[in-house]
Amino acid sequence: MSKSILDLIPPGHAVRELWDARDIIGTHWPSQGYGGHGMTLTSGAHKATTTKGLIMRGAELVTITDPAAISIADNLSLILPTFRLNTLFSSASAADMGIMNLNNGAVIARLNSTTGALDIIFNDADGGADETVSTTKVSWAADTEWQVGFTFVKAADGTVSVKLYLNGVAENTNDHCDTDITIPAGNTTYGYDGTTYLTGRITRGPKIWSTVALSAAQMLLANKGIILETNLALNHMIDEGRGLTIDDKITGSACDGTISGTNTVNIWDYGVKQAMCGFDGVDNYASSASSLNILGDVTLVEVIKAGSTYDTLAKVAVLLNMAIDGNNRLDFLYDDTEEAIIFRTRRGSTTDRLCAYSTKPAIGDYLILIGTLTVAGVQNFYVNGTLAATVSHASAITGAAAAYLYLGRPQAADDYYDPSCPMLPALLDGALSGKEALDFSRTLNAWLNLGLTI
Repeated sequence: MSKSILDLIPPGHAVRELWDARDIIGTHWPSQGYGGHGMTLTSGAHKATTTKGLIMRGAELVTITDPAAISIADNLSLILPTFRLNTLFSSASAADMGIMNLNNGAVIARLNSTTGALDIIFNDADGGADETVSTTKVSWAADTEWQVGFTFVKAADGTVSVKLYLNGVAENTNDHCDTDITIPAGNTTYGYDGTTYLTGRITRGPKIWSTVALSAAQMLLANKGIILETNLALNHMIDEGRGLTIDDKITGSACDGTISGTNTVNIWDYGVKQAMCGFDGVDNYASSASSLNILGDVTLVEVIKAGSTYDTLAKVAVLLNMAIDGNNRLDFLYDDTEEAIIFRTRRGSTTDRLCAYSTKPAIGDYLILIGTLTVAGVQNFYVNGTLAATVSHASAITGAAAAYLYLGRPQAADDYYDPSCPMLPALLDGALSGKEALDFSRTLNAWLNLGLTI
């Protein structure tokens, strides 16, 4: 197999720009194209390795040491680590299973082997019995992704309301908690509740919003991979795939997690092991210097690990933006109006031309996106080797060859950040034909070991 992606470009087509994420050291991503323009990772964007999560064999945990940055006040929203179990968990299970312990017992989450429910246990501030709110769900299938979250709201009369959410949907509400949370000093752990461990996999890390209770709509968005950034105090993405430190994407190193236990050498569940660029969907992005050339017949390529389901999200998410100016650009993005992933071009005017792919990926799916554009105005969009849509223009890209590349957001800073993980963006000279796009997609699939059926 070829050692360089440059050797895999379809015959008759040259590379203008190509960024291969195989080198995961540092914060600069050089272009492999001759005379190419490197990219700089910004605002916490990091190089990482594709992974399906952490393998928890019943003796491993992640520890956040004295997380002062996590402020637990009258209002709190928390999404527990998203987990997959190796076997069915129910009231017939032999032992409890720990999911998380917040601030040394302020909040404990565990699967209860007596009832089968997932219990959220709040440490009572007045010294009475701890308050427990449990899911109505009492049977948890194996090899299924489960995401449990809750909101904690204290009313003016002191009454506390706790609402539970399962996979983003309201699951149970208890309006009768009568106390604040006691906040002991100490560590926060997940995969371990202070007594028992999780056996299975953690596929996404915990997220905590301090002093705010997310709405039902916001909890659903978080489940789909779009994160409300307001008051977000902790965000562990579980996408590093290397080492024993999990970066917190919000507070810098203040809430980083340290992996420990008896099987940490083999704790990462790689599936496909490839280098990538990791974004959090809040403020992370990468950008190049100017003077990229997007004039003439071109092919835009991006291989990503999806960080969202791109399903009914009430916002735009820009995967890739290559722009000369406001009137001339090439984009891959999720468009909330079209409810689809879009290959968008703007050519010498304010009129966009869109090619849409409406099939929604799961978080963690791999997508090979190829957009072609000719001077004659023919625009095609291929996803995983298949033509998704085609459209025609009346004019060509205009302006000097002085474009910028932005990954994870558009050129103008706004709220259109994307949580996906790019593995390979490229700009090729000439527009690939349908057969070339199919063959190139198959080549990338094999070269990156993505396991797609193309």
